[in-house]
Amino acid sequence: MTHHSPECLVAVTVLAPESFRGGCSFGTGLRRFSRDGGQLLCRITAHRQVKSTLSLQTIAPDGQVTQRSWIRIPNVDIWLSLRQNAPMTPYFFGYGSLVNRNTHAYPDGRPAQLQGWRRHWVRTERLGQVFLSVRPHATTTIDGLIAAVPGADWQALDARETGYNRIGSGTAVVHDIIPAPEMAHYSIPPESHRKQGDDTILLSYVDVVVQGFLREYGLDGVGRFFDTTEGWETPILNDRASPRYPRHQILTPQETALVDQHLDRVKAHIV
Repeated sequence: MTHHSPECLVAVTVLAPESFRGGCSFGTGLRRFSRDGGQLLCRITAHRQVKSTLSLQTIAPDGQVTQRSWIRIPNVDIWLSLRQNAPMTPYFFGYGSLVNRNTHAYPDGRPAQLQGWRRHWVRTERLGQVFLSVRPHATTTIDGLIAAVPGADWQALDARETGYNRIGSGTAVVHDIIPAPEMAHYSIPPESHRKQGDDTILLSYVDVVVQGFLREYGLDGVGRFFDTTEGWETPILNDRASPRYPRHQILTPQETALVDQHLDRVKAHIV
């Protein structure tokens, strides 16, 4: 590893297990990691030549150091690589079908919450169907899933979310990534909403969403999904025998019963 002038900001890539969360010390103080494409990134300010002793520390959510290991590396360049001002991989926040990991292959998925937004079912002029969207709601926090968008290549996700606008989430997403990457979520613009019509919610769509929340948040999370979503008075088309939702999934009998139980609780109308 080469010497860097004082106050030189660099990005250090540390090859570490996927499960690792923590920080490092190179004689310049502890710095925490963020994950980028399966590797861990740490920004340090090099005030003097980097030593060949690497300290890795696992940090609990409350900030306490729970594990420390010291690694003596004869040739640091074998383990570390420098990237000047390496950009962080952005993440999306999904609150509906994207919570179900079987519907996509985006990496580093993890539970997260979106503050100040609430889900609602929306009829749209453009799509001719009822979809989940979100609208600002100061007192509501909703569960969801975040995942990385490698190379900031939003094209495929934008195509999947046709009819939605991609919105920068700012600091509204609560997550465990340090430092925080760019976040975005999707919302159907108000100008394309339609208040009246005979469009229905697809039950196969609801099934996919509920299956995702059950796997990520358990039974309580499924209840919160229904409680933080508006528009259950919209008729729901029972298409389970011939699913119309393009990303439909196979549910277990227990999962199917759970969906039906909550739809009955919110007095949904099945047609």
